[in-house]
Amino acid sequence: MRIAFPFSVAGAMMSVTLCVAAEPEILACKRESGSPMLGAIRSLAGLPEPVQHMLGHGRAPFRSIADRTEEFNATDVVVNELPMRRFALAGRTANCLLVAVEQGGYAYWIELLKFERYGESWRQTQRGMLPRLPQRISDLEQGAIALPPETPY
Repeated sequence: MRIAFPFSVAGAMMSVTLCVAAEPEILACKRESGSPMLGAIRSLAGLPEPVQHMLGHGRAPFRSIADRTEEFNATDVVVNELPMRRFALAGRTANCLLVAVEQGGYAYWIELLKFERYGESWRQTQRGMLPRLPQRISDLEQGAIALPPETPY
């Protein structure tokens, strides 16, 4: 019994330690105080060309991205002529883009990608998930939880 006691204390301490988690980071475009809200982009064509390319626009269908009103493979019943992703909505400031993308397949989800402009080029700097398909610009910044870094598309 004496041997079990230290392990119980260690187990209790470990469970307390494991329950403490950092506050999740929320994806957002930084704006100066008083600056305008994000401008809405409702089509892939409204995105800068480099960002369209990073999203896969113009690639072979299965690796491409559908525009907002186009069909895509929303489920795991795959049609090879259709992309696995679809553009949903984007919001833009002068140097930042938040782009919502529906991800089809076995597990449907909505990914939020953050792109930032550095000089004349754009780079994907963060990615996250949205709990539901955004309908308005305000939906892009409310509740988007940042995910660990990953190689951009």
